Amino acid sequence: VVVGAHYDHIGYGQRFAMDPAAKGTLHPGADDNASGVASMLELARAVAHGPTLRRGVLFVAFGGEEHGLFGSAALLQRSSVIPGRLAGMINFDMVGRLRNNELFIAGLESAPALSTSAELAAQAEGLTLRRLTDYPYNMSDHGTFLDAGVPALLFFTGLHNEYHTALDTADTLNPDGARFVIAVAYEILRTLADQPGEIEYVPGKDPAIQRNLREIASPSNPFQQE
Repeated sequence: VVVGAHYDHIGYGQRFAMDPAAKGTLHPGADDNASGVASMLELARAVAHGPTLRRGVLFVAFGGEEHGLFGSAALLQRSSVIPGRLAGMINFDMVGRLRNNELFIAGLESAPALSTSAELAAQAEGLTLRRLTDYPYNMSDHGTFLDAGVPALLFFTGLHNEYHTALDTADTLNPDGARFVIAVAYEILRTLADQPGEIEYVPGKDPAIQRNLREIASPSNPFQQE
């Protein structure tokens, strides 16, 4: 099982910045995606101190996500991580702004066997699970694994006005909320890693079409929250 999060952001906003006037200003990327990397590391800590799992777990911080998912693609193309040997993938991207106790997960349709685990884990943490069934999956690194036929989930706490701006700073995060997100991910990871047989993969929409949908989100995005 692979657990990942991208560690790159947009630097000084020369590309992909939402506020053109802020070009040349450092864009910290606290939610996008320091929150994801921190969550991945905390999940690694939980696994290290928990019961031994049936399958191994590889924790990976990806580079090059903002410019085209290059890090996750390199992992599958240039290493011993062969897609056919993977039970599944969990991706953290922008998980630091939990609001209204709503956790968004994309990719559950790729692995129906994980749906019950996700629902029960979210309920146990007092969260409402929101399934992102129409989310363009090549917006983050889980899409690379879906393209390779590997069940993959994206954990996400929603867009906000600080997305890709210089105001995406640590003081805007909800660390307590991230703990709930990590707890849900841990239960799903245990399901993935302890399942005796293979997790059935259900193909989604045409990956070529989805790649063309990789766009910067606009204020009209249905997942944007104030």
